[in-house]
Amino acid sequence: MIKKSFIILPKVGENTEKRLWSSGINHWDDFIEKEQVTGFSAQQKAYCDEFLGKCKKNLEAKNHEFFHYNLPKKEHWRLYEEFKGHIGFIDIETTGLSRHRNTMTTLSVWDGKETRTYINGQNMNEESLAAEMNRHKMFVSFNGTGFDLPFIQTKFPSLNLEKPHMDLRWVGNKVGLRGGLKRIEREVGINRGDDVADIDGSMAVRLWKKWERTGNKEALDLLVKYNQEDVINLETLGNIIYSRLTNNH
Repeated sequence: MIKKSFIILPKVGENTEKRLWSSGINHWDDFIEKEQVTGFSAQQKAYCDEFLGKCKKNLEAKNHEFFHYNLPKKEHWRLYEEFKGHIGFIDIETTGLSRHRNTMTTLSVWDGKETRTYINGQNMNEESLAAEMNRHKMFVSFNGTGFDLPFIQTKFPSLNLEKPHMDLRWVGNKVGLRGGLKRIEREVGINRGDDVADIDGSMAVRLWKKWERTGNKEALDLLVKYNQEDVINLETLGNIIYSRLTNNH
């Protein structure tokens, strides 16, 4: 999808992009190869040709910083397929909604092959999280722009979280998927294991407090499994939403 995205060009909005598509310009190369493009002066065309050449080179190099700063944030989802091998599907559990007053209990990341979980008081620290965040060139979350990433940044201010981010809560709205993560999972047919199927955010808090108060390892293990299922399911949901979005463009 990113290779047909002209919204990355300066002063090009959705209407102009749709006009380009309807005129048969469906790829960066299509634009570059045209001698003239309706609505673009010769000077504008030359500038856009050069800029799209930079886009191609940066995409080939998987330079996430280039696209983070040049592609509108609400359109970062367009990078999903091209960056698939470099994505961190991320989710946190906390003791409450306030990133200033409450605690981040667990943080899990799925990279498409392996899940890593960081637990407060064990392996959750600046060094381990910096190494984890640096592994990825793009994040995928559910409501991470409003909750998870700001929470992480508050607790660990030195982390570099300035990367392309596909927030499935908001891009899901574009294809009619609304509500919480569990509701949307059920709607699209994603099933959870029986032992975590009924766990929600409030129960996750109780599991952590039980672990903290009594040292009950089963409570911690269940919390970790719940958090890990969240991130693994984000990839399945991301695939579904990306497919629907691309069909709409």
